[in-house]
Amino acid sequence: INEAGQRLSFSLTITHSTENVAIATVLKAEAARSGLELTIDALDPTASFTKIFEKNHQLTLLAWNTGYSPVPIFQWELNGKDAGEPSNFNTTNIADDRLDELVLEWDGLSDPQRAQEIAHEVQERVHEYAAWVPGLTAGYRRIGHWRWVRWPDYFQVPQYFFWMQSGVFWIDEALKAETMRARNDGESFEPSTTVYDRFRNNNAGAAQ
Repeated sequence: INEAGQRLSFSLTITHSTENVAIATVLKAEAARSGLELTIDALDPTASFTKIFEKNHQLTLLAWNTGYSPVPIFQWELNGKDAGEPSNFNTTNIADDRLDELVLEWDGLSDPQRAQEIAHEVQERVHEYAAWVPGLTAGYRRIGHWRWVRWPDYFQVPQYFFWMQSGVFWIDEALKAETMRARNDGESFEPSTTVYDRFRNNNAGAAQ
């Protein structure tokens, strides 16, 4: 509370779901312990995205998907020219001349060593702003695929951007032919779920 009696308070915009509300409730309680007031603004997905995309939010529980790129794509979220302007991905409104220089150089790089140096400096500058606070992560990947896509029993790739980048699957042509014949005949197969967690708990193989 400042000298004028005004309480430090922010609105936290979230997409309304059981998980997000639970997370926001914890954040609100923890903020209150330090004297910060958070009000939860829970909206349906369309309204929430529109508010954030149009830069009408104060704080939000949000993360952009990394997509399928094997390297970071900085320009989407860090373009200084997009700060304060609606309808772009710079939702933190960061505008920093040095970041703009780094991102511009990054886009034309072919030297892996220089790319690593730039990536580190970008991350450090973003960290200094504290505009984007890491919060949650998922320690798994989930995919759906046809039964003819096969994986080794010892499969244990813990993280990758896109399942095709794992490089350890193959196509069983006999199973594919069997499946296509069954489809044409109106037959079906029971769905199955396989959990590959050897990387997590040193199991000898996959848990079915």
